[in-house]
Amino acid sequence: MGYVDRATLIVLAETAEIGLPEATNVPAQAFDPLLRGRIRARAAEAVAKAEARTRVREGEHVLRVAFLLTHPSGLEGIDADDVGAVTASFDARVVAIAPYLEKSRARRVTAYREAAHDRTPEAPLAAPPPRPRRGWPVTTALGVGLTTFALGAAAVLVGPSLFPGKVERFRRTAFGAALRDPLTEVVAANGAKSPSREKLTAPKVERQIGPAAHARLDDLLSSLGPASRSTEPVDVAMAAVFANVNAVDAALVTAKVPAHLHAYARGPVGERSVWLTAYYVERRSTVTIDGDASPTVWGRRLDTLNLADVGVTKANAEDTTLVSLDVLEATFVDAWLPSLMQEFSEPEADPSPRMHLRAHAERQAARELRDTTHVTIADARALSEAIARRNAALERAGRKPEGRIHLGPDQRAALEALGGSRASEALSQDAHIDGVREKVDPAIAELVTLVEEGFLVRVRDEKRLATSSFPKLGVADGTPWTRARAAADLGLVARARCPHVALYLLADKVLSPTSGADRIAAEVALGLIVRALGGALPEGTFTENQLFSALDGVLAQSGDRVRSAARQVYETVLVDKVPSVVRTPR
Repeated sequence: MGYVDRATLIVLAETAEIGLPEATNVPAQAFDPLLRGRIRARAAEAVAKAEARTRVREGEHVLRVAFLLTHPSGLEGIDADDVGAVTASFDARVVAIAPYLEKSRARRVTAYREAAHDRTPEAPLAAPPPRPRRGWPVTTALGVGLTTFALGAAAVLVGPSLFPGKVERFRRTAFGAALRDPLTEVVAANGAKSPSREKLTAPKVERQIGPAAHARLDDLLSSLGPASRSTEPVDVAMAAVFANVNAVDAALVTAKVPAHLHAYARGPVGERSVWLTAYYVERRSTVTIDGDASPTVWGRRLDTLNLADVGVTKANAEDTTLVSLDVLEATFVDAWLPSLMQEFSEPEADPSPRMHLRAHAERQAARELRDTTHVTIADARALSEAIARRNAALERAGRKPEGRIHLGPDQRAALEALGGSRASEALSQDAHIDGVREKVDPAIAELVTLVEEGFLVRVRDEKRLATSSFPKLGVADGTPWTRARAAADLGLVARARCPHVALYLLADKVLSPTSGADRIAAEVALGLIVRALGGALPEGTFTENQLFSALDGVLAQSGDRVRSAARQVYETVLVDKVPSVVRTPR
């Protein structure tokens, strides 16, 4: 059994513990970035085959069937609808593939449901069980080879400590340090008076953030306990918390402090968990859509609370939309960096017809992204190599590699607690990525902008188009949610600096292993644009081969032609002009 085959089985087995077919990307993050795309694609294909094979809709059962279909032994005559037989066969075979899962059965429900359900109130709070470290046969070897020169290693180790990056400099300030462990402990105690709360509201913090932000921060911490204990509906219970969060964030903007707080609540009435998460602010903007202004923040997580982030989020009562760079950069490393590193004419790792079509589309979109943002193949490879060096250092320190650009707060805290030269090396290698990442930042920013813009326009259109009807949208006109998403998707391609990339993002939604508003809307929007450009796509649902065969010709057309077609479709179907989007710094 090859590396990719075994990795696919591990991903399916671990996702079965999560119970969400759409979450296969989560355990796939632990594998070699240069092979991860193939692993994710094979896992998604297995899930799609399983959904077609069984009439049982429970996520865990579908994933077990997917595992067995992928396993060399196959289903062995088992009825795919027989839950008991499938479970028994799965349990017998998974031991040889992922024996550690036996110890985690009691914790089957995990925090991965956060991202998959966009933090719905029903999602549980339990932390994900630890997964074993994965070997990265390509990336690790590359990283090890690039760290053999003693002089270079010494420069990497010493340089970042003497000249820390802007995020690390903020972490070392009074407020930055207080937003890590002290904030975590205060939130866990529902804001009760404690030494940690004293650190968070200390005089040196007040001197850094100013008296206005300091006063509202104290009010915010005092409001956590009452909100948790309240028997009122969640919007009423959290009203004071959100009012204080908005006031603190506004005061931090005025004081020019690069920090942002975000609130979230979940749980039974009278026993809610109320969360405050903290972010280093990379960018503050005002995004104006046809005159409607929305403040946004691009942030990096600072606290160590066990709450998973989503790519873009905003509570109804919050003033500011939060964009998680940690989440979206991990998506960039997983989905885009491998294609940015490759020449358009390089042979594909998987030459099968299905993967050829997809890889060709990926490279067409990646080429547009490089050309538009002036990021070179060498820049992309340098970032991949820097991540590989960091991950090799993590493995030497006994820690699992990370499929993201920078270490997460938990990993950083664990290394700092571990201490020693190997932990120090991993932290230094991570800090060294800053200088390499800067050359790739324009490509990352382009992708983040597309995701942010799609979210903001969709939220606005859910209200603007709530009572409208557009028969030419077909099934997407059925609900306000699908209607708004389809309109936002069409407008995104019509406005995009990288329309090929925007089309590929829609294709990725269409290939989601589960149905939902995003997928329905993307199928409709993508079909309308592709057919307007002469591509052959059937109405309604289409196969992956049909999709990428049609995209092959469409992506060969100029960006201006794609934008123009999307604009014409928008104006014809929605009988309106494409909304304008203007982004200004604040």
